[in-house]
Amino acid sequence: RLKNSLGRGMLFNVLMALAVYDSSVGYCQGMNFVVAVLITVALHCDGPGDLERELAIAAEGLSPARQEEVEAQVFWLMAAFLKRFDMRELWRPGVPQLKLRIFQFERLVSSKLPTMHAYFRSIGLAPDFFASQWFLTLMSYNMELHQLVRVWD
Repeated sequence: RLKNSLGRGMLFNVLMALAVYDSSVGYCQGMNFVVAVLITVALHCDGPGDLERELAIAAEGLSPARQEEVEAQVFWLMAAFLKRFDMRELWRPGVPQLKLRIFQFERLVSSKLPTMHAYFRSIGLAPDFFASQWFLTLMSYNMELHQLVRVWD
């Protein structure tokens, strides 16, 4: 989603700051997708406007102060994900909560969509095959931005 060098640089800065901030988590594959979405949204949140126009402006360059402001906003949002929304245990090395989340998801599908659950079991399709990525990226890998922000909201 961040296809220009400025966006990739901002992504790197935020991920490095997070790794220093919480060294027990460090970096986990999946965090980059979440941070990329948050940077994109933070660049767009100055007011109403066209997202593509905002990203084109960002591609041309931001003032250092605006870049630092966006990076700080995204950093603190990610810090909140880690501390207040219990993502630390999902993104820590070994992803200790992933199995629990997959189990919870499977139980939910089993109780709410029993026919689909039975079919998946009959063909040997385990939820961890497709749902792990959903949890590790908070759906940001699999959804378009306009859909994702509605789901997150």
